[in-house]
Amino acid sequence: MVISKGTDFKTQSWSTRTNFPKEVIKEKWDDGFDITGISYGKDLWALVISKGKIAQSSGRGIGKAGIALSKKKTQKIDIEEHETAEGLIKIFGKSYGKKALLDFLKEKLAKRGLLDSSGGNIYEARDANLFVMSPESFQAIIDNYKIRRKYTAESFDCDDFARVFFSEAVQMVTYDDKSGLGIAECFINYDGGAHALNMIPVYTPGRVDIMIFEPQNKTVFTLEQAAQHYKDMKVYRISF
Repeated sequence: MVISKGTDFKTQSWSTRTNFPKEVIKEKWDDGFDITGISYGKDLWALVISKGKIAQSSGRGIGKAGIALSKKKTQKIDIEEHETAEGLIKIFGKSYGKKALLDFLKEKLAKRGLLDSSGGNIYEARDANLFVMSPESFQAIIDNYKIRRKYTAESFDCDDFARVFFSEAVQMVTYDDKSGLGIAECFINYDGGAHALNMIPVYTPGRVDIMIFEPQNKTVFTLEQAAQHYKDMKVYRISF
């Protein structure tokens, strides 16, 4: 986890936790901070928070895509534990229409220069509405996701890992909404070639953040971290 250098941030700090740091996030948001880095690996969550001109203007407001990201907290999703019913994980979040969500994701990617513009790209969703889960719900899925296969070129490689993660997540959760689960297979080109991962929009009252998940080793990236890890990254397909 690297704290940003050469930016207009006035204050930055970092911390690590074994569990998702929801209390720290909520406390720091109330103090005017934004989350500028978050990742998961080796059973630890690493968090970077920032305060200043750039951080205060990022990730808030209403995007052209039509997803309202009001600062007003309109839905309570404080979760102490994920309840189970018939062996399933109860998750929480908010539903969005597929066009609004896809347009929002494309807009965010384009603003960061991460959207492929070469043509022939695919951005699709099989369900009319998509359920965007809370950070705690996302953590619960990660905690229960098991990597059962080793990478084998062509027969079980990156796109298979991404497909299996989505399939396993759908089978392990339940939620109070008739929407498709908001986990996408995400296809990118970068300096190492083509690659497939998962893209997960994450809902917290007042904002939607975009996370990138590497299903081969359970690493979680923000968009900025993914762009640093996968140099010259361009997203050419998002498939829910």
